[in-house]
Amino acid sequence: MKHGYIFIILITLPVYLFCQLAPAGLGTMESPYLIESLDNLYYVSIYTNNYLNGKYFKQTEDIDAQNTQTFYNGAGFYPIGGFSEPFQGFYDGQGHTIDNLYINRNSAYIGLFGKAQGAEISNLNLKNINFSGERFMGGIVGYAIGVSIYNSSSEGIINANTGYYAYCGGIVGTCVDSSEIINCYSKTTITASSRIGGITGFIESDTIIQNCFYSGDLTANNYIGGMVGFMYNQNDTSIINCYSVANISYVDASYCGMLVGKNESLNISSCIYEENNVLPGIGNGSGITNFDSTSFQGFSPTQMLDPATYINKGWDFATTWFLDDTSLNNGYPYLYWQQENPYSLFVINDGNSQNLSAPEINLELDFDSELPLGTQIMVTKHSSENTPMNGLTISQQALASEFWRIKTTYTNPIAYDLSLNLTDIELPANLEQVKILKREDENSDWVNVIDLGAQLLWQEKSITISGLTSFSDFIPVIEEATLPVELSSFSVDLSSNDSVNLQWEVESESNLVGYYILYNNINDLSTAQIIPSLVHAINTSQYHCYNFVHHLSANDIDIFYWLKSVELGNQEEIYGPVHLYLDNNPNSTPPFIPRNQLFAPYPNPFNPTTTISFSVEKPQFVEIDIYNVKGQLIRNMLSKFITQTNKKHSLVWDGKDNKSQNVSSDIYFIKMQFERESIIRKLLMIK
Repeated sequence: MKHGYIFIILITLPVYLFCQLAPAGLGTMESPYLIESLDNLYYVSIYTNNYLNGKYFKQTEDIDAQNTQTFYNGAGFYPIGGFSEPFQGFYDGQGHTIDNLYINRNSAYIGLFGKAQGAEISNLNLKNINFSGERFMGGIVGYAIGVSIYNSSSEGIINANTGYYAYCGGIVGTCVDSSEIINCYSKTTITASSRIGGITGFIESDTIIQNCFYSGDLTANNYIGGMVGFMYNQNDTSIINCYSVANISYVDASYCGMLVGKNESLNISSCIYEENNVLPGIGNGSGITNFDSTSFQGFSPTQMLDPATYINKGWDFATTWFLDDTSLNNGYPYLYWQQENPYSLFVINDGNSQNLSAPEINLELDFDSELPLGTQIMVTKHSSENTPMNGLTISQQALASEFWRIKTTYTNPIAYDLSLNLTDIELPANLEQVKILKREDENSDWVNVIDLGAQLLWQEKSITISGLTSFSDFIPVIEEATLPVELSSFSVDLSSNDSVNLQWEVESESNLVGYYILYNNINDLSTAQIIPSLVHAINTSQYHCYNFVHHLSANDIDIFYWLKSVELGNQEEIYGPVHLYLDNNPNSTPPFIPRNQLFAPYPNPFNPTTTISFSVEKPQFVEIDIYNVKGQLIRNMLSKFITQTNKKHSLVWDGKDNKSQNVSSDIYFIKMQFERESIIRKLLMIK
């Protein structure tokens, strides 16, 4: 009797293998691979051969890599590129993060990229990394050969378990052959045997570290540097404009320094470190000692927080370093790309300065001539809220919620074309109402670029400015066509049993003869009667309130009123209607007619308080703010969804700003914003 046997073979696979997902895209510059998730990143790591040479990547989302702790039975993420097959592509993180990446391997070449050659990595932030391995370990790249890393960072833990030279760094383990690390920082805790640095453990052969900083804990036997553990080769490695705030623990202090552990290069320029009264900037025993006294310098913790410390070293606080927000980096200088504002940095490094585009902020630059190599052009986009807006009217500011700021290290005049994409702005039918304003700095008035000699060219929703030779701030505004009268309200109230008071307020008026009132018992302007009494216009550029009393007849129950303005050339404008309803009760009052309205504040002028009243025609979100004459936000009075439409809502302003400080005697503006519309009223504080 024959027996059949079924053999079941159990194969243990990485848990995450079943979730792999190839990234979209073709890997070209025009159609890069899109890294949208951990699945995409994992796929690239396990099929590295398909993604090594000359491929382009763009990360489109922040990635949580917490699940990498379960990869390969706890060994974690497999680095992209290895000893024999280095990564040779272009990875643009676009400012996104990879969080909680985990690697625990008994091997060398550890990092997001294990080994890279001729690659470019930019705009990438690694947070909460936890890497364990043997040698050549870095937060971003383990071993870099001719690799460029820009605008990137690493934060977390790196632990090398080898007893030999470890070559570990916060950004790169080892950098050789014209590698460069520019505008980067690391806040890592690194523990290893030897040759570790806050940015890199080892550099040689034309490698440059520029505009970088390190803050963290470094622990090893020796060859420890706040920036670089071992800086090899006398004439062709450089560290420029960098600072270190390192806590260094060592066994042998002979090659331990707050900037460099062991140094064999003269090319250290304008570098700064925080003194600890134990270790020097360059480790003792280094081969080079004849430095210029300005090459590097230690400062006290207090001095490290003082902008003058860095400015006196010639650091660029226009396009590279910032200290505007002292909470961003514990009071120490931070890099331009760490700001919350959308940014783009152009670096002219190949002689081609044409068609420099910044997709994050919808801007494009073309220059009429070449810029010098190394020129930096930084563009940021800012909200106009809480920013001095000298020279802009309140109505202009309401439409211009953002502005572009352009800075450059090139100080000479140069002609350029600047194209702004205005897709996000609701443009008027008449594009001539769109103005582009420019200012030199925050304390300067905005000026129409046309008045500066510029020319404007429209292409769909993009406007190109040409004819200028200097940069600064640019803002688009929409100027409504000038009307003879700027009416801010028109209302009716019952003043007695047989009369009503009509009131209208104007912000300004010119070339007017005056106003007529029309009325009807139905909502029909074509059959309305005109009250022959002309209310003469005073033609003022200031706020003015008009009142007109209409005496009722016995049959007047349901009445509609219109206001007609008459210009000197007999042109007319109609406003209204406003509605009044009375029942048979002679003491009745008109019902409340819901509409979007900001009533005249009372009293006005005021001191110390005034009442601000408003109504809405339907449930909607309403925001009411107080601005000063410079357009600066003084007080937010209301940000709320209003549901009640059958009443007048009231707020009391106590004459204080958002910091509870009393405002001074001056003119202020109340702005009521609802949906896409806004109403503005003037207010005068007198003390």
